[in-house]
Amino acid sequence: MARIELFWIFLDDFYSVEALKKLNLEGFDWSSRHAGGQTILVRHVRNTLGQPAEKFVDGLETLDWLIRSGASIEQTCTRGEFSFGWTDLPDVPPVSLQVEGLNAISFARALQKKMRETLEHWKDEEAFLAKVLESLAEAFTQSGPNAAGPRVSIHEGIAELWEKSLAAKDSHDLTIETADGVVTAHAHMLKAASLVVRAMLESPMKEGKTQRIEIKDMSSKAVSLFLEILDEPDCETALHALDLAHRWQVEVVVAILTDLLTGMITDASFETIAEHAPLKANIAKHTGRSQSRPPPCRGTALPRWIAIEAERAEIQAPSHVSDAAVVMKDAEGCSKQAVETASLVLALITGFLQMAQMAQTAQAELFWIFLDDFYPLEALKELNLTGFDWSSRHENGQTVLARHICNTLMQHPSKYEDIENCLKTMEWLIHSGANIEQKCFGAESRFSWLWWKPPPFCVQYGGLSAISYARALQKKMRKKLWVDEVEENMSDEEFFLTRVLELFAAVSADSSPSVAGPRVSIHEGIAELWETSLAAKDSHDLTIETGDGVVTAHVHMLKASSSVVTAMLESPMKEGKTARIEIQDTSGKAVSLFLEILYTCSAQDEPDYETALGALDLAHRWQVEAVVAILTDLLAGMITDASFAAIAEHALLKGLERLKTAAQRFEAESTRVQADLRAGRLLAVAQLFHGRSNPSKPNKPKPKRHWM
Repeated sequence: MARIELFWIFLDDFYSVEALKKLNLEGFDWSSRHAGGQTILVRHVRNTLGQPAEKFVDGLETLDWLIRSGASIEQTCTRGEFSFGWTDLPDVPPVSLQVEGLNAISFARALQKKMRETLEHWKDEEAFLAKVLESLAEAFTQSGPNAAGPRVSIHEGIAELWEKSLAAKDSHDLTIETADGVVTAHAHMLKAASLVVRAMLESPMKEGKTQRIEIKDMSSKAVSLFLEILDEPDCETALHALDLAHRWQVEVVVAILTDLLTGMITDASFETIAEHAPLKANIAKHTGRSQSRPPPCRGTALPRWIAIEAERAEIQAPSHVSDAAVVMKDAEGCSKQAVETASLVLALITGFLQMAQMAQTAQAELFWIFLDDFYPLEALKELNLTGFDWSSRHENGQTVLARHICNTLMQHPSKYEDIENCLKTMEWLIHSGANIEQKCFGAESRFSWLWWKPPPFCVQYGGLSAISYARALQKKMRKKLWVDEVEENMSDEEFFLTRVLELFAAVSADSSPSVAGPRVSIHEGIAELWETSLAAKDSHDLTIETGDGVVTAHVHMLKASSSVVTAMLESPMKEGKTARIEIQDTSGKAVSLFLEILYTCSAQDEPDYETALGALDLAHRWQVEAVVAILTDLLAGMITDASFAAIAEHALLKGLERLKTAAQRFEAESTRVQADLRAGRLLAVAQLFHGRSNPSKPNKPKPKRHWM
């Protein structure tokens, strides 16, 4: 995927941690390795050592962020060798190291030992490695068995709904009397979190009868901190909250407060915190951890292997339809499976033939001429490219974006000294429909310049996307910067490619599966509590009557999330009087999925696209934007030939631009969808997407009105 490729490019080129964060790496596999077999942390340490010493501080900051994000300290390299040396000090022997089998710690230590053998040449580097080992030690300690525990990422909007629910004091049904005031909460949340509290509130004792708990030895601030994390609590408040969490055996809050207090240790607080530590140490031994909640579901689209195999095999369209018909002739008399396979191949060849024929139209021909001759963006816009196939390729096999990169680099520097204009054209091409991940056919591009005489160089582009092509060019140019010492001549080109990759990164983040909105990281146990709360049906006070059954929930959660539901439940109408809502046009499975995402930002089981569409319709109707955004992302990954029409129609009717873009991209790649559109089988989608009517049914003339 584009984000993975861009991550390694940014890591190798020593981009700042802010730039890495913008890549939006939700779902990234932090256990992946570099193409050379090195782990993420080993690769980053190696890259940092190649920078000037003043950049080492930035390298340490990025190292900390990589570890917090999920990069493993203990993961080992599968292969690779590093050699460090000074280009301007050829007499200094380089430091070489085999990294196979080494993790980040052993790599840094082995390299440090090597450098100490000739320390006079490696003082800054050895000091940096010492700090790396300190950072790794600190991170390893924090991620060990005493750490707060695993964390999950949820949509920020869901976290805000939880906060609103906590703040909805009119729905609180539990009172906690503290030493200096009263604090209220939802009983079902405390019962889900603590077996001790559940026993109290379900007993025939005073607490159970009155739904009131007295803890006169605790301040209201400490109880409030237990219920929510306040802004910068002091050490004393945090310790009291820890005492309450320990008393009620709420392990997740104990873990979070332990982490918080670890960072509060000072000369003044050391004795008090140290006194609490051994007293609370054994809670994990006496309280069972709940089962890990399933990871947030993400719908996965079926692989479009036809297009992938075609690109991999570099299938070219025949010049005549009769050539394609040979495929079917060869299958005559064969098995049914052979005939079906031949039909599929024929459809594939026909699709390529249509692309080739389209390239001969005046519209496409003019586009490629304007692109090759480096016309300005305004001239390209005037071509009126409505209906242009942005997945088409240049006659030499290059994609639209790869061709634009090539054309830009072949201009005289005076033509693209205003790099911003070149990038604006690139951005416009992408927004118009050009795909940064589409791969080129063909062989290689040869670069030579007439206005100065460096040796020409070639770059193979067959099988490369625009990202891979830009990176391959950049590496070639950087090699020439060092070897041929022509940095003044090629600095503009290399800088242009750097900006292109940054643009691709921004586009990838905007269109990635994680663009539903900002996300926050929370302790996994907190998410489990909300899941337990949803499952606590005895505390539900809202009934939703669906098309095939009844689903229940908490009134305060729905009111916190939706102004539409709030208006219904606070009105004198039937919904307000009975706390029952009827939605007979929605299935129970769809409503349950909506509630699962609302409560937990996840789903227990992977839903089908019809259930997801039903949940999306409900979220859109009730104006729950966070759930709409999450389901939009989910459905973008569920588009297949079978689901295309339904998902595309919902995207268009509800004005969901990200989902519409995903559907348009799928349409551009699916020969079956294109065939259905041409045959008029997807009339509604064709009219909404392209303004086309059914070709088999001419439009009826509008009846003439007779004025009386």
